[in-house]
Amino acid sequence: VTTQRQDLSDTNGLHLRKRRLFVNVAVDKKTAASLTVEKQGNKVTGKDRRNLYLKMEGRVANEADGNSSSNAWEHLPESDQLKRQRAFAEKNTKLRSPLFFINSNRLSVRNLAKHVDEADFKKLCVDATKRGLETHLVTQEDQVAHWRASGEMTTRDIMKRIEQAKEESGSVIPAFDEKNVKRFIPSVYIDRDFTTNKKEKAPSRGFGFVDFEHHVHALACLRELNNNPYYAAEFVSGGKKAVDARRLARKRKGKGETVKGDFVSEDGRVLTPRLIVDFTVENKAKAKKQAEHRAQQQANIEKQRLEQKEKKVAQALSKKQQKKKSRGAAQRERKRRQREMGATQGESVPTNKETKKTQAPAAERETITKPKIKAIKPPKKKRKVDEEEQNFENLVDSYRKAFSGVSELKESEVKVQSLPKKRERRWFE
Repeated sequence: VTTQRQDLSDTNGLHLRKRRLFVNVAVDKKTAASLTVEKQGNKVTGKDRRNLYLKMEGRVANEADGNSSSNAWEHLPESDQLKRQRAFAEKNTKLRSPLFFINSNRLSVRNLAKHVDEADFKKLCVDATKRGLETHLVTQEDQVAHWRASGEMTTRDIMKRIEQAKEESGSVIPAFDEKNVKRFIPSVYIDRDFTTNKKEKAPSRGFGFVDFEHHVHALACLRELNNNPYYAAEFVSGGKKAVDARRLARKRKGKGETVKGDFVSEDGRVLTPRLIVDFTVENKAKAKKQAEHRAQQQANIEKQRLEQKEKKVAQALSKKQQKKKSRGAAQRERKRRQREMGATQGESVPTNKETKKTQAPAAERETITKPKIKAIKPPKKKRKVDEEEQNFENLVDSYRKAFSGVSELKESEVKVQSLPKKRERRWFE
């Protein structure tokens, strides 16, 4: 809004305190309608980080609440009514604390049959999500409400996102591909009692949890499974017994007979138990730690996968390089190397026929003996001579020469002449 001084005689346009007002259009009518805040009852749907707007999702109201629009509560067995009342009271108690919030991508499923395992539970959630999207149980308003509650997008951003999604795929709701389930449903979990015998598989406690990648898929699964008798016979605890009792009651109805059992009401109607599905209420601090732990696990899994892949590639290369050769291949390789070495040195390497001709016969090879090489003996160590002993031996020699009566010259001649003969020793020698 802009203002400008004008003469009082000018009566055209709007004036405020002797000033004329000039008004420009900020947005068109369509954009202005998109900026209005939607209301649900008496509450405004806007920024809601705790997702409290999902508190009543999946609630089956009874007559005591005063807002029951159908007789769905009357068709529930007494056990299911008690479970639903207890679960709703527990949710209200937790949400009084600001530490708790509603997880918009995670569902809790109660009243599961004991025989339902993780594979059956995952298949159930996939089929329910697909059927819920096909029957249009979720709309564009549900997706927009989720974006507004997150508080990360302004109204203009939401409008741009809607237009962009319609141009690309024709719908704001993301498509669900059952061939790539891991992408849309990352994990399912069934709580089990591990205090029993460990040799056998731990029995189910009758409830589980399922995580979704997109909020609208979780909402479609909740609206399809919750309080739906279609899934009672196969997946609900006691559902098969109740369905059989209803069939029996139809047969006996013409005969005027009544059926008794756990799921029979006072007026004789057979009440079928059903699945109780709701968004989980979690603690912010614990949820943050769990998300960090889950991210760390995912990073470790990815790291191990890359390491295993690199290890396999290295093993494959080493096997190719170090491939074990047969005996014949090894001999041919050795001869090839010998030929190559002979060619490089300028010498001719004899072939197999030439080597056979040059070789001596077996009989001659046996007669040829290798010359024996005498072993060289180590020199004898000189014995240490005692000086007194040496003097004594010299004295004995001098006496021997004196008593023999032969001169040194004759003695030498006798020694030369009698050299071949061994001289007899006397008694004093």
